[in-house]
Order: sequence, then C-alpha cells, then structure tokens
Amino acid sequence: MQVVQLVGLYTTNILLAQNDRDAGSASALINFSVNIFGVVGMGLVSLFSVQDYAFGLGALLLASIVIIALLWAYLLTSKKAHIKELES
Repeated sequence: MQVVQLVGLYTTNILLAQNDRDAGSASALINFSVNIFGVVGMGLVSLFSVQDYAFGLGALLLASIVIIALLWAYLLTSKKAHIKELES
C-alpha cells in the first residue's frame, strides 16, 4: 500500500502541474476518479464466485495493466498529446 501512496503523490503532482488555474477542481476530479475506479473494480471482481476471487482479482489487474500500457504507448506516440514540461 505504501508504494501506491508514493506513486499517487507523484502522479497527483504531475496532474496538478498541468492545470494553471483551478487546482481545487482538478484535485477533486483526481480523487473522484480514484474512487470511481475502485468502485467499478470491486464490482467487477465481485462477479467472480468466492472460490475464484483471487483469479478474478488477478485477471482484472492484468487486464488493467495491459489497457494502461497500450494507452500510455498511444499517448507517447500521439502528436495530439499536449503535456506541459514540468519545470525542474
């Protein structure tokens, strides 16, 4: 859980640095997104029976990793991605 919290702080900092004006709304949207993904994820895992819970959780994690990796690769190669460079 500690790694998730550390990565969460870093990603929140990057996302808030992208927004110059309304940091409060951006922060609320980030927290809302985390909660919605948690609700949807637990709903999907609960579709598996109790005996298959570990398999369902593993399958959901694997599918999430594949989808995120594909989306990340697309965003890195896309000319339409407008990401500000963070100042050091």
